[in-house]
Amino acid sequence: MRTRQIQITRVTVALFALATSLFLLASRAEATPPSNGRIAFDSLRTGNFEIFSMKPDGTDQVNLSNNSADEFDPSWSPDGKKIAFASNRDVNFEIYVMNTDGSNQTRLTSVPNTDGRPSWSPDGTKIAFHSARDGNFEIYVMNADGSGQTRLTNNSANDFRPSWSPDGTKIIFDSLRDGNAEIYVMNANGTNSTRLTNNAAADENPAFSPDGAKIVFDRQVPGSPFQVVVMNANGANPVQLTTTSGGNSGPVFSPDGTKIAFQSARDGGAFSEIYVMNADGTGQTRLTTNPAQGGAEPSWQPILPPDTIGVYRPSTSQFLERNTNTAGAPNATIAFGQAGDLPIAGDWNGDGISDVGVFRNGQFLLRQPAPIAGGVFISTRTVNFGQAGDLPVVGDWNGDGRDTPGVYRPSTSTFLLTNTNTNNSSPTVDITVPFGDTGDLPVAGDWNGDGITTVGVYRPSNNFYFLTNSFATVVDISFGLGAPGDLPVVGDWNGDGKDTLGLYRSATSTVFLDNSFTTNVDVSFTFGQFLDQPVAGVWNKPPNSGVNDPSAGSSQVGQVQQFTTTCSDIDGWHNIATIDFRVSKKNDNDGDERDQERGKGKDRDNDERTVALWVQFDENNNLVHFYDPDTQTWSSGTPGSNTILSSRFAELHLAQTSVHGSGPNGRSVKVTWSVVFKHPAARKNYKQYLLITDDSGLNTGFDRVGSWSVIR
Repeated sequence: MRTRQIQITRVTVALFALATSLFLLASRAEATPPSNGRIAFDSLRTGNFEIFSMKPDGTDQVNLSNNSADEFDPSWSPDGKKIAFASNRDVNFEIYVMNTDGSNQTRLTSVPNTDGRPSWSPDGTKIAFHSARDGNFEIYVMNADGSGQTRLTNNSANDFRPSWSPDGTKIIFDSLRDGNAEIYVMNANGTNSTRLTNNAAADENPAFSPDGAKIVFDRQVPGSPFQVVVMNANGANPVQLTTTSGGNSGPVFSPDGTKIAFQSARDGGAFSEIYVMNADGTGQTRLTTNPAQGGAEPSWQPILPPDTIGVYRPSTSQFLERNTNTAGAPNATIAFGQAGDLPIAGDWNGDGISDVGVFRNGQFLLRQPAPIAGGVFISTRTVNFGQAGDLPVVGDWNGDGRDTPGVYRPSTSTFLLTNTNTNNSSPTVDITVPFGDTGDLPVAGDWNGDGITTVGVYRPSNNFYFLTNSFATVVDISFGLGAPGDLPVVGDWNGDGKDTLGLYRSATSTVFLDNSFTTNVDVSFTFGQFLDQPVAGVWNKPPNSGVNDPSAGSSQVGQVQQFTTTCSDIDGWHNIATIDFRVSKKNDNDGDERDQERGKGKDRDNDERTVALWVQFDENNNLVHFYDPDTQTWSSGTPGSNTILSSRFAELHLAQTSVHGSGPNGRSVKVTWSVVFKHPAARKNYKQYLLITDDSGLNTGFDRVGSWSVIR
């Protein structure tokens, strides 16, 4: 499977005959998890602790570990395909990993003392955990396969519960080294350990928000139960989110940053249950209900975004990429290759973005963009593999998060695959798979969602697919789809982690996508033109949801109040096109806040909301735009200029409005808005919303990020 900042899944290539020529298509699926999957947790309901998972609404609770021993501490991998956990099935607690359905449970550690609390690195290549193997609990890290176990902390006190920052550079944990439990952060290599909290309370179970701006944890003031608290990543501005008796602990953010799952014993039972709430603490809802312990230690599964379509145009040697599976103009056009090349696409460096390439008579040419100061540097990797007459495929054959070349040799009906894509290399064959028959065309994908790309063939003589889930000659899936002349393409069209098939009908420029290995077509739309060749992948990642500081509080009418918006984009903060900050007055009949519409000051809930403030930072032009709801017009100015933008409801003081990015190639940016409200809004009746949009048009939708009161 594909690891990246969040993760990859599969790559595919299919060959087809068009007129008298052979063309090849490649599809790659990778993805970043912008949406929320299942929640894993441990529960005593079977008589011993087991790992369960359930849907985010609490339904479909399934026992995954099914073992007579005790299992704790589930942790989803960043691609959502694996769960690491701790088990004492081999006497003492060790770290194990399993597939999401509970299969393939594999032990990773083996020491005489306790190992626990595994936490995956964002790229999926490492797991941090705590261990008592050296006498007291310390923080360790290992490769995802259990190799390279390395101690990171070395303190006479106990260090517990590590958790990675979203960019993979930091690890937070709690420690008793200063007398009571406090939150610390260190570099991912164990250096520069810094204390973030400092009080008489016990602060434990820290976890970063997906954008890295916040840390959620639980705090116990002496004599009181644990409560869930959120603070800035530097330890500032702690805000308590829960207040109930019975204790609330073990909080984790949802992958999209809008929710927090946690455990609570608030309902009077002897054990805890799993709850979920909005990131600001509102909407606290119980998900599990069981006489024994219903649930503890929740972990939230990242869900991969779907693959989207693209085409290669042989007449111009251009790739045209579409960021949604809908009709419309291409979101990106990339010139690469030459006449006679066969198109491919994959994640060559494990960064989570699908890049294009071509196969040219035994040579793979892989296009690799890299951000540099002031722009993007484009390089080409050359990998010598295969021979003239071979048909290319690409995939993650070993699950290391990178796509590498392969070829299908029609003369022997054999796949030859390599796990190397190093520049200027001539790698050896790592995997040989005899599969298919004369006249078959190769495809490749992750058919069962296990993170490993395997192969298959398309048989034009009867429009049938034959797919295998292993590198063997066994056919695991077969079905018919399409008509003569259709061109096959592979991808994960619905984000469920499994690759399925699609078709491109060149004569009508129509795409047909199937989500279930059946003859049914689930999605169809037009894209491209006659003689284009289809490819697929995740061409771009949406920006992360933003947060505001302060997210709650009050100011007086006429008082200058500063709000700081922090957001990020995995492709770099310069990939963010606009940041919209909106403050609306909520009426009693106001609905849910995830409003994705923009218009001339009116959104789809405009009848229920009054816009008090709407400002937008335009990164490409370094301008701030200010909306006047009365005139439904925008005015603009430069951050830092001696200008005041004003409406009947609010003012924006540009002299105190600033933008600070995290370097030319950094991912995060902070915008400080200097605002004056002109009308009162009591009892937090103002609601704060953020909309982050990138250069390709992908956006977060308007997320509610807080509330505000204005006092006379």
